[in-house]
Amino acid sequence: MTDLAVAAVTDTSATLNWSAPGDDGSVGTAAEYDLRWSSERIDAQTWSAATRVPDAPEPQPAGSEETCTVAGLASGTVYYFALKSADEVGNWSSLSNVASDTTASGEPPENPVLALSPAQLDFGAVGTSLPFTITNTGTGTLTWEITDDQPWLSVTPTSGSTTTEADEITVTIDRTGLNPDDYSGTVTVTPGSGSAQNVAIQMSVSGGGGGNFVLLQSDTFIMGSPTDELCRWGDETQHEVTLTRGFYVGVTEVTQAQWQATMGWNDSGFSGPDRPVEGVTWFDAVSYCNQRSVAEGFTPAYMISNPGYEGVHIVSATVTWNQNANGYRLLTEAEWEYACRAGSVTAFCNGGISQCLCGSEPFLDLVGWYCGNSGSQTHDVGQKAANAWGLYDMHGNVWEWCWDWKGDYGGPAIDPTGPAFGAGRVVRGGSWVPFTWDCRSASRSGYSPHIRYDLIGLRLARTAF
Repeated sequence: MTDLAVAAVTDTSATLNWSAPGDDGSVGTAAEYDLRWSSERIDAQTWSAATRVPDAPEPQPAGSEETCTVAGLASGTVYYFALKSADEVGNWSSLSNVASDTTASGEPPENPVLALSPAQLDFGAVGTSLPFTITNTGTGTLTWEITDDQPWLSVTPTSGSTTTEADEITVTIDRTGLNPDDYSGTVTVTPGSGSAQNVAIQMSVSGGGGGNFVLLQSDTFIMGSPTDELCRWGDETQHEVTLTRGFYVGVTEVTQAQWQATMGWNDSGFSGPDRPVEGVTWFDAVSYCNQRSVAEGFTPAYMISNPGYEGVHIVSATVTWNQNANGYRLLTEAEWEYACRAGSVTAFCNGGISQCLCGSEPFLDLVGWYCGNSGSQTHDVGQKAANAWGLYDMHGNVWEWCWDWKGDYGGPAIDPTGPAFGAGRVVRGGSWVPFTWDCRSASRSGYSPHIRYDLIGLRLARTAF
């Protein structure tokens, strides 16, 4: 027999063909076949060590086409096959020719398929960081690279590979230096094979001042609380205040991402790029104002001399305010209350107060995070409703450092900046910890400027010249 051949292979089997040899002289019908296989070469010496196929076919008359499938083979392996036949009295033929082939690898061909979710990210007016996912819905390994088309966009990571687990990609936006408007961009994911896909990016910049700020004009208002306001304290005496200069005020509290980008560190107790930064001293806050001013080409508002440090935190310094500088600064206490009220005269910017502790407070629930709804933690800025002037989280989330030393109110005032000295710098707005009364528009608190708590952050302002 000289025509034994491998007709087909899979990853676990091989199909063999040959012509029936007959009994004697290529006539008649053989009595039996002995078909063997091995992963080693077969010859007369190794024949006995090869594996015999238990279900070899019954021989057909001479010249017939015979076929047999050998199963149970390993994938990706070279196999050798040989055959003998016997006549009716048990005489065995010599060894046939040796056929060989390699079984298939057993792995399906790689066919990676790119899928993105979601196909659009909308940051609104306050968001700074959002994720999307890359998924391989096909087989094998999906390689990819990411590009973006706007200078205010950044993506992390920008390249990688995805197999069975989805990869999360973080898109970050920076509104610094942008004029108020709606903005759009595109993040493009290009796979190693196949077509590129896009994630559409939408965001907006509110107000004015070259960033996410609202411009408030000069005005006169009544500061403090009326004597019949529930939960008021005696240091909230109503008096008339005139603000002679307009100012820009941040739409949100300074976020951890913004702080990290400027200061190079973030020591907040609750981690999250869009959560408000907290755990910073008053001195840290004015230092941030100056460093961000320099980074954006403004004149720093503060002179900070003889700073003392504990780690990265400034815990002592002499600070003076140049009121003619156009750089970032803290709000004065009067500016803060004016911005918070947004024209309102009620306990909260959107309505009155019904109880003083941690129970449900309908109006406060709509605009702020406090002990009754915070879950004992800060939250991403801008998640509650804004006040009438588009400012978020003026009530709750974190207290906000102001410029002023805390002191008693006097009579009518023009551009007040607080007393020259005091025991504590003013914080306003309440936070995720305190009772409802702390979150009222008129509520006042003060802390030593070296103190840092996970319930005190800041909001930026700039004088409008």
